[in-house]
Formats: sequence, structure tokens, C-alpha cells
Amino acid sequence: MRILVTGATGFLGKRLVKSLLADGHDLVVTSRDPERAAAELGEAVRAVAWDYRAQPLPAEAMSGVSAVYHLMGEKIGPGRWTRRKKEVLRGSRIQSTEKITAALTDQVTDFLCASAIGIYPGDTHAPFDETSELGSPDSFMTRLCSDWEAAAAATASSSRRHVSMRIGLVLGETGMLAPLVPLYRLGLGGPLGDGKQMIPWVHADDLVAMFRFVLSHRELSGPVNLVGPEPVPLAVFSRTLASVVHRPHLLRVPGFAIRAALGEASALVLSSYNVVPSKLRAAGFEFRFSAHAPALESVVREHYS
Repeated sequence: MRILVTGATGFLGKRLVKSLLADGHDLVVTSRDPERAAAELGEAVRAVAWDYRAQPLPAEAMSGVSAVYHLMGEKIGPGRWTRRKKEVLRGSRIQSTEKITAALTDQVTDFLCASAIGIYPGDTHAPFDETSELGSPDSFMTRLCSDWEAAAAATASSSRRHVSMRIGLVLGETGMLAPLVPLYRLGLGGPLGDGKQMIPWVHADDLVAMFRFVLSHRELSGPVNLVGPEPVPLAVFSRTLASVVHRPHLLRVPGFAIRAALGEASALVLSSYNVVPSKLRAAGFEFRFSAHAPALESVVREHYS
């Protein structure tokens, strides 16, 4: 199958490309720097130049393509969400999605678009799955994710399915652990806020397996939560990480200090997302890491030793 992957040079994109190539798929990727993308991803990948801000998706990127993984999007953190940063975050997700949907051919049967657990309200510890009522978007994060998914849903038809892959907090060589592990090794680890907020973690290896599972299981459509099976309170997650790096777990950063430092972006660490992968479970997905402790141990051993 010929598959188009956007965001292919990112942390998750590189892993997905490697996995899809191993499965024997023919891959096309887009990049503002196709020479660099080809050098990073290998000669087996065809890289097409595309700057979503300045041009439509080139027709050559879609030639012969049957499935699309749309993973591109500027990083949410760290730092404050300034007006300019919000524009970049929205454009890299929503504008790019709209331009891809406009370029889809009848040959494309599967449009698999990244989304995030930030679409769920972060003000409750109650569990949420794909059938939960979301209410009206009332924050930057919920509006961003809602508009992102709406743009992706516009691709659905009787001959094409779309999936909004609601990705949790990824445990891997980059992402949330990159700034935390050095701090915890200095003995500076501790929960943020009251520590009761739920963390919907997912190991990067499981996440790539989920990407591939969604492609092959066409009964999955619409929103699908790509998270581990057991979200945990941040205080528990934090204590486990301290134990994994063999350091004490003493410091707590109060919520008001985080809000003062990050402003609106403090929602990234203070919101509670008790999100569960109901659709994946029902479809028979088998988790390699079903608990957070072995997932953390694996990532720290492999990438932070």
C-alpha cells in the first residue's frame, strides 16, 4: 500500500515510518526540507516539498496514495501560549488538515489524523472514553482539538473513513520525560499542583503499534483514544519516576506558582484527563505496557541511562 505520512521527521513520525517500511509499504512523506527528510528517513522514502503555510498540498504527494497518516503539528509546550504561538499551533494542525483534505483523491480510503486528549474537559477526575459527551469547547486546548477534529471529519464519506487519533502523554526519548528525568535525578522531583490530576500516559512503542492497528482495523472510525489502559494520578506517576531513577520524592510545586509561570499553558500540567482506550480494547489491541511502572522503567533504561 502507498501511504502518505506528514510529520514524518518528528519523534513519532520517524518511528512510524520505520515500522511501515518494515511491513513493506511504499511511503511518501512531506517536508519543508525534503533533502533533510530523505537523509533522515532513508532512500526507500519519497520526500515531497511542502510548506502548508504557503501552498496547497502538491499533487505528486497524493499520487497513488491509499492511506494518509497526518501527524504534523508544532509542539504544544513548553512556555506560555502567546498570541503568536496560538496562531502557529492552530495553523500547523487545522490549516494543514484543511489543505490535505482538499487534495484527497478518490483512491484514498483511510484518513488517519492526529488529535489529542486535550479535547476532553480537564476539570474532573471522571473517566472519559470515545462515547463521552464533551460539551462546548471552553478553553484554548479544547477549541484547538475540536476544530482539528472537525477539519479531519470533513474527509469522511461512504468510501473513506476518517479516524481522529486522540493521543495521550507519550513516554519516549523526547516529550514529557525529557525535561523531567534530569530534574528527578537531581532529587528535585515531585508532583505539580495537588497531584490528583490523572495522567493518560502511553509508551511510544505501544503508540506506534496503535497507529498500525488503526490502519488495519477498518471497523475503527471517528475518535479513537490512543492511551494506555490504566491512567494514574500525577502524584503516583511522579513517585514512580523518582523510584525508577533512585531518588527521593520530596518537592511539590503548588498550582498557583505554575499558573503564575505558565499562564494559560498551565493547563498542560494541572488538568486531569482520566481517558481510557475503550475502542482499542473492544477491537482486541494488545498492550505491551499495561501499567505505568514498567513503561517508565523501560523508557528510562533505554533512553536515559
